Parts: sequence; structure tokens; C-alpha cells
Amino acid sequence: MPQKRSSRPSSKVKARPPQISLAREGIRLTGADGSTEVLPLRAGACHYWRLERSAWRPALSALKTMELGLVETYVPWQVHEHGPDDAPRTSFEGVLDVAAFLREAHALGLKAIVRPGPHINAELTDFGLPERIVWNAECQARTPRLNPVMLPAPPRAFPVPSYASKTYLAETAKWFAAVGRELADLVWPNGPIVLVQIDNEGSLYFRDGIYDQDYHPDALAHYRAFLRDKYRTIAELRRAYGIAAEGFEDVTPPLRYDVRSAEDLPRHMDWAESHEALLAESFAAMGESLAAAGFAGVPSFHNLPMGESATPLHPALMRRRGRERGLDLISLDYYHPAGDHRAIARRTSELASASDALGHPAFAAEMGAGAPPFFPPLQERDAIFTLMCAMAYGVRGYNIYMAVERDRWLGSPVDRDGVLRPFAAFFKKLGAAFDRVGFGSL
Repeated sequence: MPQKRSSRPSSKVKARPPQISLAREGIRLTGADGSTEVLPLRAGACHYWRLERSAWRPALSALKTMELGLVETYVPWQVHEHGPDDAPRTSFEGVLDVAAFLREAHALGLKAIVRPGPHINAELTDFGLPERIVWNAECQARTPRLNPVMLPAPPRAFPVPSYASKTYLAETAKWFAAVGRELADLVWPNGPIVLVQIDNEGSLYFRDGIYDQDYHPDALAHYRAFLRDKYRTIAELRRAYGIAAEGFEDVTPPLRYDVRSAEDLPRHMDWAESHEALLAESFAAMGESLAAAGFAGVPSFHNLPMGESATPLHPALMRRRGRERGLDLISLDYYHPAGDHRAIARRTSELASASDALGHPAFAAEMGAGAPPFFPPLQERDAIFTLMCAMAYGVRGYNIYMAVERDRWLGSPVDRDGVLRPFAAFFKKLGAAFDRVGFGSL
């Protein structure tokens, strides 16, 4: 059961709007009367559009049985959008009625985590983006030779979007507005939504080599703005680079690693650093779009993928930009084999120390249970080891991904009809123990 604290406001205290905020133990829900509930951040992933509508309630009930207080779902842009490229429309009917799915969750007493992308992966073709977006040249990231940046991912390679593209960010804002029209009225306390995600695993679509991308015109404009902010004057940049550029607009990024001496390094280091700033600022812009769509009062998060330390993702910078413009919580994905103790310890210790310092929960946004059929298989013992090890090193909240099985995924504790498998007993026992000892507060 959620940990609760109640207080009665004095007659002089005016009622305030209900508030959702982050706490070290989970998510704090503060009512208009000042009463407070701290919800442990334990969730299970269930993709409504991949199930028969008749399976929604059994699947959601299974999450409750597993001692999970939240359901997590993506809202895939590609799946909801239909029609011609020049006049696309969104559909939220039938099995796509995500609002009905979330109302079902609310009726069962579950809260909800919503992940509207724009990138969601989820083993969807083109990672859940509409074809008109990935094949729009104005949206595409560019290689040094100005070709589209291609990602080879099952079932086919596709050109990845540019995080700098103004066209892509504007299209994303339109998509978020469509989601907001459906779901903004379901933000707690009117509905179950208490947490939203901004993008997904933003490691430049796993094409994260420093010279892989992005040479899109908007990315180059961002790079030059980054240099202006860092060096202030062109004279200072000339001294650092040893070049004779007349202005910042004359500076071009490196196209390959061609360092011959220490004097060549600043130019390459700045190019790498500008990638970190680009991602942080892109997420902040998406956060502003989500707020405008009706989710201004909902904490937001982004999840770092496996191998995050080798990507351009910069957690501290993302948090700093977030405090300014809308990203609140940084989380990690966990897909480890049993025995991978050192990696789990390192990743979780970094996450937990930063989260504790901010008074946030150390959250595993994707705690693997099963795997896609085209990845190395992860068995039940792998999931159990990883979750227990991560909790030992400081994880205070987790989302079982996938809790409910679906296409392109094997090994979940709940089948696609909502029937509990024997594997579910572990999560039920762990959740009960979590609450019994007040694990989030330890």
C-alpha cells in the first residue's frame, strides 16, 4: 500500500491546487486540503494498442496483484497517425483509445506513467515515428557528407531525425498537442497520470559516434551558437583554435578525427560537447511543448539506455536544463545478465548518489523482464538478479518492462490475455516486502 501522511490545514490556510512532485521515496501527491500521499514508484509496462481491448482490465488487474501501483505505457505517434502526408490526422478510437485505457486503470486504483515519445523504440518499425517524419529531408539528421543518418534496426533500416531540426521539433509539438487533447484531463487528481516521459533513450538513435552526425543546417547553427556562448568573442575562439576565422559563422565542425597535436584538440572537444548541449536543449524544448499541451503540472523524466556513459547524454546538463525548462527526473534502463554485478553497481551508484542529492527517487525506467526475440535471451533469473542487485545499490523505484507480454517481446510475467505466469509471484512478494519495510525511506 502507498505510504501516507495526512495533515489538516488550519482555517486560515487557503486551498491550493493539487500538486504532483518528486520525493526520495517516490511520487508525492498533495491534495487541495494539504493532505499528502507518497506513492512508491513501482510500475509495470502494458501497451494498450498491442492487446485486445477485452484484455485491458485483466492485464491491469494483474499489475495490481503484483503489488504495482502504476501502469506505464507508451503512446506511439506512428500507430495513432493516419492519412496522407500533407493532411495527417490522429485516431484514438477502439483499441487506440488510450484515454479509455487510462480510465480503466484509474477505476482500479492504479496511477499511470505516460510516454508519448516522439521516439519510443518499443521494437516498433522506425522506432514509432511516422514515415512522413523519417522520410522528410528537413527532419533527417545528416552525415558529414550530408546524407541521411541511417540506423539498421529490425525490421528495416531508417533515417533518424535530427534533434536540432526546427521542423522535427515543430512536428513533435503538434503530436504532443494531439496527445494533450486526449489525456490532459486525466492528470491526477482527475485521472491517473502522475509522470510523463520526454523522448526515449536519447543517444542520437544509437548512431552516437562523434562524427556520425549531426551536420543538419539547424545542428550547425546550434554548434555555432554553442561556440558563441562558450568563447564570447571571435578573438577568443581564434586563440583557442589557432585559426583565422572572421566570425563564428565561418567556423565549421570537424568531419573526422584528424588531430595531429594537442593544439588540434579543442576543436574536436567542443564538437563533442556541443552534442551534449544539443540533446539537453532539445529535451527542454520538448518539455515546453508537453507543458503547453496540458502537462505543465506533471513531473517529467528521461531514461538513459544501456551503455549511457559512452553516449552524448549528459545527465547533469540535462538536469540543469530541466530545472530551467521542464525535465525533472533522470532514470536508467536495466537489461543485464545474472552476475553482471560490477556494471550494475557502477551505474546504480552514480544514479543513486545524484538522485539522493536532489531528493528524487533513483528510478529504473525499464527494469528488464524478458527481451525481444532478436536480442540475446534474458531469462527469469537474469531479471531477478538485476532488480535485486540494483535495489541493493540504491534503486528506489522500478518499472517492469515488459510486465505484460506483447508482439516482439518474450518472457513477461503476465501473458497478453492478462493471465499471471509463475514468474509474477516474485514481483508480488518483492512488492509486499518493499511496502512492509518502507524501502523507499530506508
